[in-house]
Amino acid sequence: MGVGGMGSVGFSGPNGTMIVPEVISTRTGPLPHGLIVRLKTDHSESEIVSLSTAPLDESLFTPPPGFREVLLPTPSPPPLSFTDQLTLEWLTFRNWLNTLFGS
Repeated sequence: MGVGGMGSVGFSGPNGTMIVPEVISTRTGPLPHGLIVRLKTDHSESEIVSLSTAPLDESLFTPPPGFREVLLPTPSPPPLSFTDQLTLEWLTFRNWLNTLFGS
C-alpha cells in the first residue's frame, strides 16, 4: 500500500516573479503506528537514541550571560505581478468554495 502527497512552496525569483516548484512525496509500504524510533529515507536517517520522562533542567531555558536579542528588519517581499495576484486570488476563492462544497 502506498501513500503519496503533493504540495507547493513559492519564492521570489528574478525581477520579482513568483517561482513555484512542484514537490512530490511518495511513500511505499504500510504507514507506521506509534512513535517512529528509526527512520531512513533515500536522503536522510533519523534515530531516537534516548527517551526520558524526567523533568528538564531549568538552566536549559535560561539565556547565557551576555546574551542580547538582536532584531533584524525583515525585508518586504517584492510585489506580485498582476498575473500572480490574479492566480493567488483565484486559488484563495477556489479553496474557499472547496470548504463550502467539498472538492
